[in-house]
Amino acid sequence: MCFSATASFSAGALLLGIGTLTLKSARHPRELPFAAIPLLFAVQQLTEGVIWLTFRVDAPLLNTVMTHVYSFFSHVLWPVYVPAAVWLLEPPGRRRWVLSGFVAAGIAVGAYLLYILIAFPVVAHPTGRHIEYISPHFFAAAAMTLYLMSTAISPVLSRHRLVQVFGVAALLSFATAYYFFATWFISVWCFFAALLSVVIYFHFGLRRAAGSGSAENSPLARRYWAASMLAHCDESKALVQAAPDRVFAHVDDHTRLSSHMSEPSWTMGGGRMQTELDEGRGQRVGSRIRLSGQVLGVRLSVEETVTERYPPHRKVWTTTGTPRLLVIGHYRMGFELSPQGNASMLRVFIEYAWPEALPARWLGRLFGRYYARWCTRQMVDDVVKHFAPAPVAQRAD
Repeated sequence: MCFSATASFSAGALLLGIGTLTLKSARHPRELPFAAIPLLFAVQQLTEGVIWLTFRVDAPLLNTVMTHVYSFFSHVLWPVYVPAAVWLLEPPGRRRWVLSGFVAAGIAVGAYLLYILIAFPVVAHPTGRHIEYISPHFFAAAAMTLYLMSTAISPVLSRHRLVQVFGVAALLSFATAYYFFATWFISVWCFFAALLSVVIYFHFGLRRAAGSGSAENSPLARRYWAASMLAHCDESKALVQAAPDRVFAHVDDHTRLSSHMSEPSWTMGGGRMQTELDEGRGQRVGSRIRLSGQVLGVRLSVEETVTERYPPHRKVWTTTGTPRLLVIGHYRMGFELSPQGNASMLRVFIEYAWPEALPARWLGRLFGRYYARWCTRQMVDDVVKHFAPAPVAQRAD
């Protein structure tokens, strides 16, 4: 970093540890590039630590090699790597299509800066407590615009909140480094960005905590997990001819709420799922519910944890561990009740992700939306039917 070899090596060592934990928190191969960013920053900071040492021992060849390794990170790798890593995090759709333009911008500016590095070798000089990297810059305004678009603005376009925070913080650190440390801008901004990559650890750490069930008492983790992972949603609602307290008492029993899966049907592929409850019977926060059975001859199972319960208005539960399902993956499900005169408006909702493993992920893209709609619709219909007024028998004259 720009202050000393000790500072660079300390930052590198810290990021090595954080980067290792971040990689372990990634759940899917497409998340690995973004999770690897702290580790890559660690290598860059350790490289600058070696550059500092070359000034003390007069090692010009090692200085040249390490300077170009460091410059490859700062000039070439980051504008290409960051938007591509963010692109991989996003599901197919408009947001990913927009990010493709930022990937193209990163490739363009990275290729141009690679040519500059080869044609005009970079020279590193210590100036006081900073390192100045000297290289010519042509078309500086255009190159810097594309560089900022790819490294700082592309994360802001992500659907993940903390990825957005990383992008905004990178933009602010760019402005700070340029205003206060213009001569040593490359070194200082890379150091700031390296420290900011700790945000990436929290992105994966919060999501892992909520998804594993260890964050039952952490509303922040649950909200972040839902916002970042569960990109798809569906809901159904209907008027129920009963007061909210009566309806809540009925649907608070998960054996009733999931009764549509306990009997064979063509939607369930002729299979069924059994509901197992712990001592809390799914009727208090932290209580666990397990569903297991066979569908199309495949053994399936999922565990849920009640995360919110506010009688007689709202209840929410989320998956924990790794769901073994066919067409959806992790999900967050619940219902809300609002009074409507002597009746109640019941809304059942689900937020869900595609399964992570193949071929279930392909099946999810084909049938996941239909299955989610079927689940919420069946739950609502069953409740409406249960509270429907009994038909009045007509007397024969």
